Amino acid sequence: LADKQQRSAKATKQLAEDQAALAEVEAMLADKRAALDKVATMLLSRQKELDYENQRKALTTEERALLDVQRSQMERAVSDQVEMERRALLSKQMSAMRAEVDKAVGEERAAALAAVRREL
Repeated sequence: LADKQQRSAKATKQLAEDQAALAEVEAMLADKRAALDKVATMLLSRQKELDYENQRKALTTEERALLDVQRSQMERAVSDQVEMERRALLSKQMSAMRAEVDKAVGEERAAALAAVRREL
């Protein structure tokens, strides 16, 4: 019985050690996957840039000008969309701040009114 308990304790200890080692390996694997994802994203971005440049080189002057205009329009549209979203967020934040101020003013007025009523 004591031998079984010792083996069980050893097995439990070994299991805990193995689980800790596994956790370390999984953490390292997660880090490596994250790094690999970053590299893959960078490579995809660079590939898109290269594809664009290769397409651009193959085009005539007129086509290049048209492509540049289209790209400029797309960039402007994205910029406008970002600006609209920024304004909407700012408006939402301002509305929330106004509501907080209105609530605080209302509470102050109610407290002042209650104080005046108590004095009368």
